[in-house]
Amino acid sequence: MKVGLAAILIMAATTLAGAAAAGQDYEIKLTRPEKAGNEYRAAVVTTLYRAVTFKDGDKVVRQQSETTTTSLDAAVKVLATDEAGAVSRMTLTVDKFTVKEGEAEAAAALPRGTVVTALVKDGDKTFEIDGKAVAPEVALALKCVVLIGRDWPVDDEASGAKGRKKVGQDWSVDAQAIATQAASQGLTISKENFKGTLRLDKVEKVGGAECMDISYRMTASKVKGELPAGFTLLSCSFEVTGAEKAPVDPAARLLEQSVVAIMAGVARGKPDPKGPELTMEPIVRLSQKATYSPVEAKPPAPAKTATPK
Repeated sequence: MKVGLAAILIMAATTLAGAAAAGQDYEIKLTRPEKAGNEYRAAVVTTLYRAVTFKDGDKVVRQQSETTTTSLDAAVKVLATDEAGAVSRMTLTVDKFTVKEGEAEAAAALPRGTVVTALVKDGDKTFEIDGKAVAPEVALALKCVVLIGRDWPVDDEASGAKGRKKVGQDWSVDAQAIATQAASQGLTISKENFKGTLRLDKVEKVGGAECMDISYRMTASKVKGELPAGFTLLSCSFEVTGAEKAPVDPAARLLEQSVVAIMAGVARGKPDPKGPELTMEPIVRLSQKATYSPVEAKPPAPAKTATPK
């Protein structure tokens, strides 16, 4: 098979470009500061699976599980930020907001066009429509998909990205920063039982802009948290894997974030003081993907159709 000169030149140029990219280093910035007035579109899908098994010895006494998938597609406008540039107040104009329980058909949680104000108050997310708090079940669903404040497991503080990084390079997560963040969520993690790394996988052009693909993995054992009354924790561990697509330009907004977090534990105790001692095995799996894009122009109003006479 003959290979033309043009093909050889293209292959050579591609090889040299790859070598240049591999030797180049990049600033790792996972948290992109916002400012009031910024607008963008966010599409977020979160699936939460929860299951628990109760055993009396080797005999399964009870099992229960549930899966909830919440989807949001909305135009976002930033109203206020904290001193670090994290969004503290914003509005979301809903294009689609649905909740699906198990295999049931997804149901609209809010009508299209609804404007929701989301804000961080006393460290918690709160939501309002026309100045009034939304219903509790709507607030619970919104919390699953509205990313506001410091809402991602690995930010600049926790990333441990000191200095610039090259494609293929990995480095350790800041274990102390992760432990501090976990404590704010009611979990106790020892630095000795925690491992976490990030990696700059590749740099590629997306829509004409250079973007970094960054992945991470974190594991922890002997995690401590709240338990139902009467139970003592025997073991608990978690694993978090995730990825971000971040423009090389540190001022540009992230394009994509995804994360999968799994926590599993074993506890033993008596939920009923008069009943037998049981072993409880809970497991929680959360997967989330968020994509960001410019706000699209409003679609034209549909043409009026003449009424037949």
